[in-house]
Formats: sequence, C-alpha cells, structure tokens
Amino acid sequence: MWRDKTTRSLRFRTGFSPVGVLLLVIGCWGHAGMAMAQPGKGTERFDVYQAGHDVLLEVVLRSGYTCNGIRFLRRTDHEAYQEIGYIPGICGSDSFPVPYTWRDSMPPPFVPLHYVAVFGAQDTTPVRTVIRWDTGQEGIHVYPNPARRTVRVCGDLADTGPLVCRVVDPHGKEMMTWQGFGPCPEWEVGAWPPGSYLILLDQGGRRRTGKLLVLP
Repeated sequence: MWRDKTTRSLRFRTGFSPVGVLLLVIGCWGHAGMAMAQPGKGTERFDVYQAGHDVLLEVVLRSGYTCNGIRFLRRTDHEAYQEIGYIPGICGSDSFPVPYTWRDSMPPPFVPLHYVAVFGAQDTTPVRTVIRWDTGQEGIHVYPNPARRTVRVCGDLADTGPLVCRVVDPHGKEMMTWQGFGPCPEWEVGAWPPGSYLILLDQGGRRRTGKLLVLP
C-alpha cells in the first residue's frame, strides 16, 4: 500500500497521484518500447483469449490481496496503452482468491493485442498477448494465438475431401505440411523460431489464410 507520506511526497514532486504515475509509466512503455517494471505478487492468474469477435480477460487476485479498483489496458505494436475497462470499488479478499472478468468488445483484428490489468496504485498483472481472428471474414481460427507449444487450426471449409494445411515463415520457407480428413489439425511449434507465420488451408479448391505468432 502507498503510505500517506510517500503519496504526499510523490504528488509534490510530480504533480500526479500514484495511480497517474503508474498509468503514465505504462503508457510510455507501450509508446516508446521501454521495459515495464516486474508485475507484483497480487495476480494468481491472468488469461486473455478470443471469444467470438471479442477478447475475454480473466484475472484472479491472490488470497490476502486487496485493492481499490481494477483498470484494464490494451495496446498494439503501434499504439500506446489505452484504458478499455474499469471495475470500481474494493477488489480482492483477505481470505480467498477472487476472479474478475472483462470483455473487450470488437478490438482490432489480425494484429497482436497486448493486455495488462492495474490494481489501484499498487500492482499490475503480467502482460498477455493475443491476436483476434475475425472468422466471419477470414474463415479461419487459430488457437492459442500467440502460441508457445501446440497450435490448433480450424476453418469453415467443406466437410468432405482431404484438408491440406501448410505453414510458411516470412521468407517463404515451408515449416509444416499436414494433410488429412480432420477439421482441425493440431501440431507442435515449440521448436520453431519465434515470429510470425502464414497459415494456408486448402480443401476442395477452397482456400483460407491466417497468421500465427510463435512466442519464445
């Protein structure tokens, strides 16, 4: 917790409250690529994943941790952090973990989205990254994305005939080819170099394309 003396001193020197300073630091990091301070110990779990055309954020505060308000922030690789949601009031519990959920409605598709939650003026979650694939337009869904170990790909192609799935890197090198009759092929990417990859699905003359981000 911020002590009164520290708070008054910080306000006097900077003109900002501790919350404002924390958000300012996060915004600068998202804009200029500066390193963010290590997340605090209040987060038991923080997950983000696509839910239809939205991105769902789920955070669980550890037992014994409380705060005053939760802010959810999002940035892209070309934009600074912006607040996308706020849960007011006292959060957390002294005796048991407490889950909170926020839905980011229709965020930008096909780009890495970086999310972080800020608890009052005390703590932040680790940064989580996801790409929202607009299956209504592209007809392909990659999960999880970004990925570290295993990837599953589903497309809205025909139900009959062999499905061919190819993955190439930005230089056109073919990383993997899969052919079969399953609707959602799955494979390992843990040994692949980190970066972006192009996915090509082909079945019965119909083709869908998508992108995959592999993390170290």
